This record gives sequence, structure tokens and C-alpha cells, in this order.
Amino acid sequence: GDDPFALEGPEEGKTLQAAWVDEHDETIEVNVAAKGRLRKLRKDEDETMLSGDVYVQRLRDQFKKIHQANDDSWATIPNEGGEATDEGAKQLLATTRGLLASSS
Repeated sequence: GDDPFALEGPEEGKTLQAAWVDEHDETIEVNVAAKGRLRKLRKDEDETMLSGDVYVQRLRDQFKKIHQANDDSWATIPNEGGEATDEGAKQLLATTRGLLASSS
């Protein structure tokens, strides 16, 4: 999907829930004008306070912008033909027998 923070479950297309949800995110307000490092989260200079859920979304958007999180091709293992495939990752993670073999 388009959201790098969405987790897909073992069944195709099934989305997992977050590990936890902080109820305070909905009720907290963050002053984004008070600290220099938070000012970049503002949409305009008059904006000073953000609700917790808006603040979280702006942090995620900033992370995507900085880390170009929309492009996850770096994490795809190419197959022998040079094409990216998840099958290589499955084979790599299928067993630890070679890694755990005794050295005696």
C-alpha cells in the first residue's frame, strides 16, 4: 500500500492494528511554535497549537518527506534475473539450520 506505516498480516490484504494506541494523543495539544525543531511541522506561521492526532500525522508526513519512505524498493531482494521478488527473502528466512550448525 501507499502507507509505509501500515502493517500487512499473514493473510493477503489484512491490515494489523497498531501495537498500542495512546488515548492521550486525542486530548493532548502541542505547541509547535515554542521550539525551533517543531516549527517545521506548521502549515503556516500563525499556527501555534496542534491537537495530538494532527501532531502525530504531521510527524509521520515529515518522516516520509525526510526519509522518502514512499520508496521501499531498497528493502526488496532482487532475484537472479535482477528483478525484485519477495521469494528470495522467504528462502533466506525459511531456515536457520546453516546459521546454527555446530562448529565441532
